[in-house]
Amino acid sequence: MKDKKLCDICHHRLATHHAIYGATGTMGAFCEICFGDSASAEELALQQNLDERLRGGRCDYCGAPATEASICCEIPAVMEEEAHFLCKECRQDLNEFNCRPENALPEYGEDEEVSDEELTSLAEHKRRQDAFMRQRIEERRKNATG
Repeated sequence: MKDKKLCDICHHRLATHHAIYGATGTMGAFCEICFGDSASAEELALQQNLDERLRGGRCDYCGAPATEASICCEIPAVMEEEAHFLCKECRQDLNEFNCRPENALPEYGEDEEVSDEELTSLAEHKRRQDAFMRQRIEERRKNATG
């Protein structure tokens, strides 16, 4: 399946933990065992907190029960950490949006200054993303009702 990835460490079990490291842009996918063995105490505490919040979480876009949660800080020194919750359908739609070349975001280093032009570009990206998600949710609702 497209969404299934093997652990980057053991290469045997399915990855259940995914990380994108903002400073380098590198991605990691880890199974439960390898994540537990390799994560720092801070990462484990963060994951435990996120798991607790996920239990009662609702999708940020459609309000359905969340199936995944993430904590991100898209632009260091500009945006604070915030939790995001998604249902399976909205995750798939969001992946589709972000895989389109016209929706690619630039990489930002930890110490980079973000210009006003870049902030405007990010705001436009967010506006297009939200419009795309509203359209997809409306399409799903129409399909569900007949």
